[in-house]
Amino acid sequence: MDVKSTRLRNQVNREIYKRALETDYRYYDSAEFYADFTWAAQNLSSQIESARSIIENTVQNAAQFVAMATYIAVVGPWMLLVAFTSVLAGAYVNMKTNAHWIERFEEQLESDRRLRYFQRMFYTVEPAADLKSTRLRDFFLKGYDDAAEENAGVVLKFAFRLAKCQVLSVLLQNITFFVSVALIVKSVVSGDMANVAKYSALLTATTMLRNGLSNVMYQITSLQRVTKYMDRVRKFFDIKSEIETKHGVGLCPENKPLGIELRNVRFSYSQSEDEEKKYVIDGLSMKIEPGEKIAIVGENGAGKTTLMKLLLRLYDVNEGDIRIDGRSIKEYDVRKLRDAVGIAFQDSSVYSITVAENLRAYRDADDEKLSEILRKVGLSRLLEEEGGLSATMTHEFDDKGVVLSGGEMQKFALARLLTGSFGLLLLDEPTAALDPFAEYELNKLVLDRTRPETTIVIAHRLSTIRDADRIYLVEEGRILECGIHDELMRLGGKYAEMFKKQAEKYALETA
Repeated sequence: MDVKSTRLRNQVNREIYKRALETDYRYYDSAEFYADFTWAAQNLSSQIESARSIIENTVQNAAQFVAMATYIAVVGPWMLLVAFTSVLAGAYVNMKTNAHWIERFEEQLESDRRLRYFQRMFYTVEPAADLKSTRLRDFFLKGYDDAAEENAGVVLKFAFRLAKCQVLSVLLQNITFFVSVALIVKSVVSGDMANVAKYSALLTATTMLRNGLSNVMYQITSLQRVTKYMDRVRKFFDIKSEIETKHGVGLCPENKPLGIELRNVRFSYSQSEDEEKKYVIDGLSMKIEPGEKIAIVGENGAGKTTLMKLLLRLYDVNEGDIRIDGRSIKEYDVRKLRDAVGIAFQDSSVYSITVAENLRAYRDADDEKLSEILRKVGLSRLLEEEGGLSATMTHEFDDKGVVLSGGEMQKFALARLLTGSFGLLLLDEPTAALDPFAEYELNKLVLDRTRPETTIVIAHRLSTIRDADRIYLVEEGRILECGIHDELMRLGGKYAEMFKKQAEKYALETA
């Protein structure tokens, strides 16, 4: 039974994770989605197991009930009425108890989520340095205390109601016992020993009948609770996705550099129809020919990273259109489209699997090629000092696991792109954590003119994109300036101002 339960739990959880992967990325911006997702992940398997157990117990108790009811119907049929009355009344009380439990559960959801958040912050590695070295420690502890107090307050609010229901349930379920004992005592006092034996047998039978019927009713009311809880899980599985469902249908990008065109694109993260939309991308148009190397620059919040997410079709635009090789992005099979795109973000991650598996995130490659790539990007120490391609990354499961610095993490993200060819490369500040010399060498690798891919680079360090075929300066979701480096410098606009300030700063730092 333990093996079956374990396999069932693991299989159910796998289906939840698979469903989450098939849910549109925009839902991850929703607090309600996270609440439903975490509830499903934490409780669905246990609720299914409860339902299975309820069905089994109901069958067993029903058999006991039928046997005892048959005996009592022959010996003392009036006791059936007493037993049914007390059990049905008890079942009603149990239903009220379930209603209180469910109401308590719903009121605890928000504080439970906050508690889990703070718990996660305390036992995960990433925030540990901040918690130990800043006042965040005090804020997090206070946040935890406030959530815990709110959680306990909800428990206290329902404590009396639940206790009252429990007392009533016990009293109602034992009415038949009290009646039978009273009849036995009466028979003993009156000297009617024949009835003593009769009522003693009835007491045993009605106790078993009551237990059987009570258990059946308890299982039914428990099933009511499970059904109510499953309604929340159903909300998660009923989420309607429009993008991820396009897997297996639509066009497949050709195995060549992709042409990209944005036609008057507008996009807002707001999902509410009632809320006034703040457009992160607001009327943006550009055309990138296959194989071009273009750069997008601008201040933080200008919409650069959002543009990358739109090109990956993690979101759909509100207005306008994105076209790939002359066809709307919505006409493509979403997974095949993403498979044609190589990505290196500033905050790319590595995972607790082997070095080789991390490197093969986009394309398969043999060990010899992977080793060559690591040497090219300046990570030969992984081969010489850290156990090679089979070493596990991070300390999540292995104290001797490979841990990368911020700069090494960016080198590793770029190394993934060297495992094969793509139709489009999206590089979002991919070398921001590197020193200028390492950055120069890596840019030569990724932006090499011999590489055919269409390439879009987001950059803050403007000296790294001087040789781009075209540079777009984006501000408030619109293109403010466009041209090659020399043209923009002659224009004397914002790009020229930003470039000069960076050059002055670099001169002071190196002086």
